[in-house]
Parts: sequence; C-alpha cells; structure tokens
Amino acid sequence: MPGGATVIKVHLPWALPAAAAPPGRVGALPPGAFNVVATPTPLPTLGIAASPLATPGPVQALGFNVSGPTPANTTINLSASSTSCASAATGTICQAALGLGPGTYTASVTLYGNANASPLSAIGSAQTVAFTVVPGASNAVNLAVGTTPADLTLVPATTMAVPNSAGGVDFYGAGKHQFVLEMLDANQNAIIGGTPMNYNVVSSGGQLAFTVTPPLPSQPNLFTIAYAGVANTTATVSMHLAVTQAGPGPNPCAQMGAVCTDSVTFDVKQLLAVANSSANMVTLYAGTQNTPVMSITNGIVNPQGLVFDANGDLFIASEPSSVVEYA
Repeated sequence: MPGGATVIKVHLPWALPAAAAPPGRVGALPPGAFNVVATPTPLPTLGIAASPLATPGPVQALGFNVSGPTPANTTINLSASSTSCASAATGTICQAALGLGPGTYTASVTLYGNANASPLSAIGSAQTVAFTVVPGASNAVNLAVGTTPADLTLVPATTMAVPNSAGGVDFYGAGKHQFVLEMLDANQNAIIGGTPMNYNVVSSGGQLAFTVTPPLPSQPNLFTIAYAGVANTTATVSMHLAVTQAGPGPNPCAQMGAVCTDSVTFDVKQLLAVANSSANMVTLYAGTQNTPVMSITNGIVNPQGLVFDANGDLFIASEPSSVVEYA
C-alpha cells in the first residue's frame, strides 16, 4: 500500500453485548495492520431526552466513500454481530483499514439502519470529512456517533491551505478552495449524525475580501472559499461558523454543554511558482517555506514562463508554443 493503512475508527457511546465482541477482539481485520486504541469517548450529556443515536438500535452500519488521490470506499458494520468492533473504556470502537496514497482527501460518510447498508436504510443525510494521508505516519480518521459537540473546525480539503499554530488558517495565494465544517467532540472525533443540520460559514469582518459559496444540498458541510487579490502578511479576515438543526431527529446542539458556534481567522501567504525545465515540472512554495506545497507535472513540457492572475489561476508557458492554465 503506497501510503500504508489509513484506519477509519468509529467511536460509539454504547457497549456491545459480551458475546458479540470480547474486549480487544477485531476478528475480521489483518493481524498487525493496526492497534485498537481505546480512546475514551464520553457518553452524551443530554438536556431533555436521550438521543436515539446514543443507543445501538438505529445505527447498524457506516459508509465511507473516499475522493482524492486514491479513490476508495468501505462499509463498517456497527451491529452487535460485527467482528470489526471492540469494547473500549466507555463504549465501542469499530474500524476498517484503507490503502490510501499520500495526499489530501474528502470522504462522504453515511449512517445506515441496516448492517448491509442498503440505500433505503440511510439515516438522514451524508456528511463530508476531510483528512490528509502522510507517508510513513500512522494515519487515522476518528469519527463518533451520538457524542456532544465541543468544538467546530473548518478543515482544508486542499493542499493550498493549512491550519496554523495560532488556530487559524493560512490560505496560499489567491484562488478558491474547498473546506469542510466539522463538529468535534471532546476527544477531537468528527461527529457523524443522521439528523439534517444547517452548516454556515460567513465572513464576519477583517481587511481581506474573501467570498464563501454556500454548500450543495448533497454536501451540506462542504464550502468553497475564494480570495482574489495579493498576499498580505498582516491583514486577516474572521470567519463565523455555526451549525443548527435543519430537520427531525436528535439535535446534538441541544445537548448540555454543546458548542455549535465558533470563529476562525484566515490570512493569505504569498505563493511562489518555480519552473524546472529539465524536469518538466513547476513547483509551488508558500510564504518563506522551504518545503514545496505541491509540484505540477501533468501536461508540463519544458516550462519557460509563469504568471498568476488575480483569481490565483496559474498560466504556464512551455516551449515550443503552448500555454496551460491551472485553476
């Protein structure tokens, strides 16, 4: 596997029947592929009534459909008979491994009321998560069902933006890129639930002119954020994040202590393109970094001239007489 095994872990706040999965057992997965990490996942702290998703009855399977450098999909059986699950300190962890190459990915995640994940048994709408696979590292995607939101985060679904040490986001040059708004529980697991939710990201003030395109109904928490202009090392913009209930079902934001509003600060780093004619390659660097953000080889032959337009599109002139645009 080019990127090693990326583990999809689903944290459930209920215990399996003792006969279904003895502690530590993960019978259907290759020995030694990964370890079961008993990360404590708190039981939901509920306000008025218990969430139906906090009990094992309705949720029987999870579908995980990956888009990115290595497209893939898997279905994780969450039922009492599953051999992909193991008991943890405060519930259950079910998991599967995917062989994904390095890069940035998104995945559409759907809960099902049937262990066979039949489309008619889908619970609510799909949600999107974003993650990065790093070569040589232990890569894991941590999901949770029925837990309490403790934080909101805007995850870049692109290599052209990264979280920074101040808790904000560095946006590389002008352009438009995708971001995923995720609810996280106290253990930083992305919360997956069947209840339809409204996800909102709006520019709420600052010196930079960013625009936010609302998500499609089929991808309600996947946003496109764009910046047109030059890099500015001191100016920023604040993005307001909010999640509210949009349809029938358990409302995670009604749970005691739930956090369903937040904000994040964006800045813009200068993007530099360097042509390597002998290697038929153009490499992109951000700010003062020595490590390249990405390298472009597709369609590149003897690059000679490079220019960004105001929208962040890169035009590459190659000999003898061709110009390629990369948006």
